[in-house]
Amino acid sequence: MATVKQELYDPMVYDIMRERVTRLSGQYIALKRAAKNPIEAAKWRQLDADLMREADTVDPLNEVAVRAASAEFSRRFEELERLRVAAG
Repeated sequence: MATVKQELYDPMVYDIMRERVTRLSGQYIALKRAAKNPIEAAKWRQLDADLMREADTVDPLNEVAVRAASAEFSRRFEELERLRVAAG
């Protein structure tokens, strides 16, 4: 009997990526609401819309793509956090 090696992919990896998208989106929404003018608000609204489109293009069955996107979304979130803390 032949042995078949089956690659296991934990679907929680995709869920974690979506959670990171949600956190980043929340930051964009908060920044949009805190905007001092309509142009600044539009910038954050557009970034949020672009984020959602980008996340929707990630193939949930491609673990490498999911992990890469998850890392990128985390990086963006952390960057916004650093800027927020620096702004005081």
